[in-house]
Amino acid sequence: MCCLVAAACSGKSDAPRKAPAAAQPADAAPFAGVSGHHRANAKWVPAEYKRGGRKWRDAGVYVDGVPIGVLWFGELPAKLRPVWLEDVRMLDFRAGQPGPREEKIKVRRYRLAEYLEAAGVDLARVKAVHIYGGNHFVAEISGPELRRVRDRLYFGFGSETSGKPLVYFPEDLRTSTTFDHIAAVCVYIDKRPPDVSDNGDTLLDGKVIDGIPYYGEPMRGGIRVYKDDRLAVWIKRRMLAGAEKLAERTDAGELRWKLLPYLAKQGVDVTSVQAADLIYDERKVARLDRAALEQAYFVANPQSSGQIVLGPSNTPVQALALFTEPPPPPPDEPDPL
Repeated sequence: MCCLVAAACSGKSDAPRKAPAAAQPADAAPFAGVSGHHRANAKWVPAEYKRGGRKWRDAGVYVDGVPIGVLWFGELPAKLRPVWLEDVRMLDFRAGQPGPREEKIKVRRYRLAEYLEAAGVDLARVKAVHIYGGNHFVAEISGPELRRVRDRLYFGFGSETSGKPLVYFPEDLRTSTTFDHIAAVCVYIDKRPPDVSDNGDTLLDGKVIDGIPYYGEPMRGGIRVYKDDRLAVWIKRRMLAGAEKLAERTDAGELRWKLLPYLAKQGVDVTSVQAADLIYDERKVARLDRAALEQAYFVANPQSSGQIVLGPSNTPVQALALFTEPPPPPPDEPDPL
């Protein structure tokens, strides 16, 4: 059995690493266990968006109100490459110690424009991007401004390869406000961007929107299923309550669903899917080929909220990334300075 655990992951540290550890290959040996560090910190909410609390836990990305992804390190598009920037880290030292007192390091960043393009967004058509830092924190960026700073508007993660997403605004960016933590990203192409009042309220037709415009409450939790780097479906336990007709009953009396047929019933075209990466605790922990996907099924775990069990393998995951073509290999890690 393979557990698909709908647990968010986070961390509070923002200390960059001198030589980041190489990413675990997706076709690595069977999963041997995790420390649970990220899961233990999953309920932490940055101070700037404590109003509204847990609803901002997962930093969703929306296009005209349609969710296309979530900003967790393990769920970044496979095509997205990091940008390695040079920085300086202060070292601990005692009074009178001659030094050195700092060292050069490389930090991992990603361009927001390249993330959107990897998820299938046509940047030339973008009217505006609103980056949320939670309730009453909205940075408005026009489409032309986004294209002007496309190579300098970065995001990263609190612990570099895990933790809450952080935004790094260029100093010359023309925007309404700035902050650090990202609660959501809303892109507007065909729909009218909402107005943002002086006190940070989001307005549509003069009415205050408490949540994501054109969508509602921010999405959080569940098992996210991506297809070719874009969110395709979002599985939550309550969705299964009305899908018993799609399930079969085992000899033990439990309901189980064949993975690919279930996804097809949810509107996902799985005919051309060739492989899937299993994602857990911010890492791609295993890869299933088409033959394995044909045999895969899942069972809702009645003893654990937000958890389903995928068989017949035995790998816990929190998201699933489907690919119609072989995904690119992980990006190279930099040599330490």
